[in-house]
Amino acid sequence: MSEKRDKPTVEVKKEENKLETTLVAEKTTSTLSDSKKQEEKPSIKQIEFKEEIVSVIIEAQNEKFTVTLNTKSRASTISETIDRLIQEITKSKSFPLETIVKKEKPATQTTPKIESDNKMELFAKRFDVDADKLIKSDLIGIKNDDVQIIRSTKFAPSEVGLLILSMKDHGLGQKSVPYEEWKVICEATGIKSKTPWYQVATNYSNLNQIEKNKYKNSKMMVITLKGEKIVKKALERALNS
Repeated sequence: MSEKRDKPTVEVKKEENKLETTLVAEKTTSTLSDSKKQEEKPSIKQIEFKEEIVSVIIEAQNEKFTVTLNTKSRASTISETIDRLIQEITKSKSFPLETIVKKEKPATQTTPKIESDNKMELFAKRFDVDADKLIKSDLIGIKNDDVQIIRSTKFAPSEVGLLILSMKDHGLGQKSVPYEEWKVICEATGIKSKTPWYQVATNYSNLNQIEKNKYKNSKMMVITLKGEKIVKKALERALNS
């Protein structure tokens, strides 16, 4: 068996941001002694090398003006590119090293803590009553995350229960109040109710002064507009008496 093989040729192409090398092996022709047909087995192998290109922006600022340099660099040489640009900028007497601007991360805005008086103002605004007058009256109060019925004798027991729910909702932002939590607050007011608190809550539900389905399904108490109207009248009466 005799065999002829052409020499492989190598072709190199350069393109922007990409170096491509193509190795081509030409056809291989084999001649067999038994007169079989020639077999052709072409093979092509291609290898590509790609490197990421990144943008580099450097800014220098003095009292009079600002200089911004914007260039591109291969990822593998980014450190050298940055150092070279800074070195070029600082050659100028107008731009010493400290003029290179450091980009600060924007400060995260945090919601300021609402003080007790602010919570009372929010509550008063919801019921359209004078906030200063309400605060000075010492009828009710909000301290930290607790609501207080200070002068409970100014209200009927059924009004106290709705007042607590409305203060939780519009003063503290707690719309749903578990029954047990509500009951503890009611008992802490010291007001004497001839009707058990569980029955007071049931009455609220039956009269649509709290959301009926939520109370029935999960014992969560959410005051309704109808309940808020009772609270508004009670506040106005207590403030004017």
